[in-house]
Amino acid sequence: MIRRLLLLSCLCFLGWQGLSAIDTVIGEVTIGADFRVDEKALLKVIDLREGEVFDNDRVLAAVDRLRSYMVSQGYYYVEVSYPQIIPADKGNLLISFQLYERINPHVTLVRFTGMRYFSDDKLKQLLLLTTVPNIPLKELERLKERVLNLYLQRSYLFARIEVDSLYRNDTGLTAVIGIDEGKPFSPQNNVFRGNKTTRENTLLAISGLNQAKQITPDVLRRAEANVLGKSYIRSCRIDPVNDNTLLFTVEEGKMTYLEGVLGVNDQAGQTKLSGQVRIRFLNLWGTDRAIRLFWRQLPTQSGELELKYHESGSLRFPLAGDLTLYRSVRDSSWIKMSARAEVYMYHTYHRYGVQLEAESITPGIRRPAVIDRSSNSKTGVFWHYENVDYPPNPTRGTELDLQYRWIWTDDPGVKNVRNALELNAWFYIPISRRLVGAQGTHLRDLNDSNAREYELWTMGGHHSLRGFDEDSFKSWRLGWMNWELRYRITPESRVYLFIDNGIYALDRESYQTGLIGVGLGITMSSRIGMVSVVYGLGAQDGHVPSPGNGFVHLGLDTYF
Repeated sequence: MIRRLLLLSCLCFLGWQGLSAIDTVIGEVTIGADFRVDEKALLKVIDLREGEVFDNDRVLAAVDRLRSYMVSQGYYYVEVSYPQIIPADKGNLLISFQLYERINPHVTLVRFTGMRYFSDDKLKQLLLLTTVPNIPLKELERLKERVLNLYLQRSYLFARIEVDSLYRNDTGLTAVIGIDEGKPFSPQNNVFRGNKTTRENTLLAISGLNQAKQITPDVLRRAEANVLGKSYIRSCRIDPVNDNTLLFTVEEGKMTYLEGVLGVNDQAGQTKLSGQVRIRFLNLWGTDRAIRLFWRQLPTQSGELELKYHESGSLRFPLAGDLTLYRSVRDSSWIKMSARAEVYMYHTYHRYGVQLEAESITPGIRRPAVIDRSSNSKTGVFWHYENVDYPPNPTRGTELDLQYRWIWTDDPGVKNVRNALELNAWFYIPISRRLVGAQGTHLRDLNDSNAREYELWTMGGHHSLRGFDEDSFKSWRLGWMNWELRYRITPESRVYLFIDNGIYALDRESYQTGLIGVGLGITMSSRIGMVSVVYGLGAQDGHVPSPGNGFVHLGLDTYF
């Protein structure tokens, strides 16, 4: 008898356990609050799902996660208690979380301590704090950042801002913010690492910090970008070590560069080749002086040769200069030679100066000669602005180049004094972490519709309107726009799609439009340098040629 009772008791116990296991299934999880909350985000933090077996330990862990999350979001005075467990239909359980704010979660009084540079009233005035502020707790970190930024912009690079205490008052909360100003940065010493060739004074001059009136984080970032703008510098970091010392850490690259571009086009069964070569000898004697040689050859028996010398100037003054010798030949019709000198000042994002140029034009070997000998004198001013995050492959920023020149000539067939305008602009906009939009605008204008052929602007080819022959279009007034969608593979490499469109003046009343070039390109970093392949297809007046008639440009930028 006793054995039967024990057996029956065991069976009942096991059955009850089974029924209990069936009954303790989560049917629904809800959350409520007496203030506005993001229910989806909170349910994700709770992480209790419909259909899973009820586990009290998991519920307790969910409560802890919810408390930590609310604190991380700035809700310090929210009560998160154990949820209500309510039996529902079909033996399921309803778990209901409730959140309550026990006090006004806003800071209604702010006190600052530890200041020497600012008074309490001045600091509140700069922060636009009212007499009775109403700052949500979660915005307190943002207020700290604003205070810190005020000090950083005044060269207090080691300032620290902390919330010392937070307590209740009659209307809400009082926040006591402690400020450790430190000392304002006063540049007296510079320490350099990694510069095996470049002189220390040269790096300081390139960075522009020797001319900076105040050292702020923005100034330091711009100084790094200035140094990185030099092709022979691979990396640069400038850090304040203490209140009077800066540490320059650089990695140098090669100082001699060879860049070549080969253009290939097949039209009417005839293959046309064009090419250009650029050689750069950079950072001569570690002083940023440079010599550049450029050569270009076109299928029309035309070519260009340019020799340019860059003088970095005095290290004490932001003054530099360039001297350029140029020779151009156009299909045996004429030869143009010029010498140009430029002197400019540079400061942070800007470079502005003047230029003087003497130019002579002589007949080519063609007989009879199609032009007469003449000469021009040019005087101009220019402004260059560059503010990009990484010059070799930007993701954001702006580049502007504006030139205006006055031209005097002894050619009796044209106006004695004319004006010329050049504008080049590039804008870079980040779309996502790797996608970048780039847009270029380029304008050329000479206020003389009767200008000689050798004075006309040219458009078309690898560096302007892609998909067309080099220098396909000529006019006294023209312009083009470049649109690119870039995908950054690495900081130096990218693939991109492009659309170019151009316009040029036929005469004073009419313009040629409908010039569109489309294509794609890739620029890759390799062991031998930067390798690029660009394919472009040009359409004119709605006529789209065969894809086989597109232009392919192969480029190599190497160093040694």
